[in-house]
Amino acid sequence: MNLRLPVTLVLASCALLVLDGCGPKRRGPQYGGGGGEELGGGGGEKKNLDNFDEQVATFRASWPSRPQGSVVVARFFNASNNLKLSLVYVDKAAPEFKPKSGNHLVLAEAMGKNDELLSTLSILHKNWQPGTYACGDETLIGFSLSNQWNPAAPDTYGSWNSGGGCEFELHPAQTPGDLEGSFRGVFVKNDGTAKLTIQDGYLYVKAFQQNAGAM
Repeated sequence: MNLRLPVTLVLASCALLVLDGCGPKRRGPQYGGGGGEELGGGGGEKKNLDNFDEQVATFRASWPSRPQGSVVVARFFNASNNLKLSLVYVDKAAPEFKPKSGNHLVLAEAMGKNDELLSTLSILHKNWQPGTYACGDETLIGFSLSNQWNPAAPDTYGSWNSGGGCEFELHPAQTPGDLEGSFRGVFVKNDGTAKLTIQDGYLYVKAFQQNAGAM
């Protein structure tokens, strides 16, 4: 099965350069809207970089048949020019247990043309059970808009930074043991120079063995 949507991701490779600070700055974002850095190049850019609903429908139908792993769809939004960019992130492995924090980590990658790594998104969460959570010590979400992942790097965006935060929800999927969920929030660079909004986020996580027992 092809885990990528090539048209969106090829265009996104250019848009991410602008997202990461190469374009004009805008006022900081708010939950569910608000501008961050420019999306998609500005200047009358008309390319459709947002296929969030289509992507969610595709993976919601296909992911239950997989043996393990997680898929995340994130919609970035810039209200200053009403442009949106959605990316699909895939983690083929089950969430990894981190003994130091007692959390499980989803570390998913968005791939582009010629298997170019466009972005990495992480969700470090403790209680993988149905519920609603606010980002804090037991729920951390971060992402990098580059071909490298380092949660401590200056250009990594995180919910853990001052001015950031997110909402995270999990509920049972149709397949017993699997989880679906949603998230959104404001994510601030580690160096404090920029912030971005994820307006809508979707994830599907296959059932996995947690440290305290099976899901």
